[in-house]
Amino acid sequence: SFLCEMKNDTTIRLDVPFNNPARETLIANLKKHPYEELGNLIDIKREKSVSLTDFYKLVDLEQVDEKTGRIVSLQEVSILGSKKILLETNDLLIAKLQPDKGKIAIVSCQYDGAVGSSEFIPVILKSTNVSLKYLWAVLRSDYVLRQWKYVLTGSSRMRIGLTELKRTIIPIPDREVQDEITSSIDKIIAESDKALEESDSLLNKARQHFISSLL
Repeated sequence: SFLCEMKNDTTIRLDVPFNNPARETLIANLKKHPYEELGNLIDIKREKSVSLTDFYKLVDLEQVDEKTGRIVSLQEVSILGSKKILLETNDLLIAKLQPDKGKIAIVSCQYDGAVGSSEFIPVILKSTNVSLKYLWAVLRSDYVLRQWKYVLTGSSRMRIGLTELKRTIIPIPDREVQDEITSSIDKIIAESDKALEESDSLLNKARQHFISSLL
């Protein structure tokens, strides 16, 4: 528990997580090191119209793996049913809904021209102080996800607003350190992909062995 002094400013947030002293401590600690607010590093992508067609390649929230931060699949639909966003290569997608789970992905060229859920906030890197891959990595780190936990709004379906998103504190180490971080992540992801492929191969062999043993 903690005490909170309420002010006569109607714009002040009154929710408990936002006023938690732990949030102020976290922000203060992050600001002891080189940093920039996210809003100074990115632009919110302007809406682009989606051309009418018989089938659409749709990337929904479920198609982004929160463990790896990658788009893992898409679905073909004939009717969109609701407002969607147009995806382009190197867009950075940030989930509005429960972003603290890490559903953040870079749009690769294979998904260029697909459409995405309006629950994504599409942003474009505008700063040269960070690389796109480093920004993706740090947005999925505890440095950022813990910040977001304190500023979400809603009851059962917690979301983040654009104002809070833009005020996110982003640690900015030297470019050499950024490269080391992204290189290390690439290596871990490659090892993980290899292990998954081997696991799938062994599982398929086990299934075939089981089927053949029944014949």
